[in-house]
Amino acid sequence: MAQARDGQGRYHPPMNILRACPAIISAIVFLAGPVRIASADSYAFQDLRGKSFARENLVGADFTGADLRGVTLWKADLTDAIMAGANLTGANLYTTILVRTDLSGADMRGATLSGAVMEGANLTGATLTGATLHAANLAGAILRGAMVRDASLVSASLRGADCFATSFRSANLRWADLGTASLVEASLVGSILTGTNLEGAVLTNASMSEAIGVDLTGSIWDETTTGIDPAWPR
Repeated sequence: MAQARDGQGRYHPPMNILRACPAIISAIVFLAGPVRIASADSYAFQDLRGKSFARENLVGADFTGADLRGVTLWKADLTDAIMAGANLTGANLYTTILVRTDLSGADMRGATLSGAVMEGANLTGATLTGATLHAANLAGAILRGAMVRDASLVSASLRGADCFATSFRSANLRWADLGTASLVEASLVGSILTGTNLEGAVLTNASMSEAIGVDLTGSIWDETTTGIDPAWPR
């Protein structure tokens, strides 16, 4: 096929090819699937009470100190987002993606986090009193000094999590996976540990008084661990 060239010998594609370009690009995008683009949104210190961000792409978004009481973040993607000091009291984060999200100092009392993916999230000093985290994935998360009292973590995974000085007082950890987690100086007083995996978990200086269904098989503990049944072999 003869190629169209101008007086200087430069090639110019036929108009029918140029007109087809948008359709070709659209087809490529459709076949490749959606591209995850980091959100540049900043909601820092804003009053967002009761708003809905369901299914939204909020990757890398900044919610520092925001008032998020009662918001809906169901199935939203908050990977690498910053939510330090945010008020998430009563928020709906069911199956929300919170991978590596900074939730340090966040108030999450009564929040719904069942099925949430929180691998590597930073929950240092966060308050999750009364929160629901059924089957949530907190593997490798940091919960140092967090308040998780009266929370329900049935079948949740905290494998390898850093729970130094974390309070799980009266929490329901039935069938949860705490394998290899650091529970040094943690409080498990009155918690439900029926079927909980503690293999490889470090429990030095932890308090286990009145805990129910404790199985210390494979865990690491010593005389500094209080509330342990003396019958358990060291």
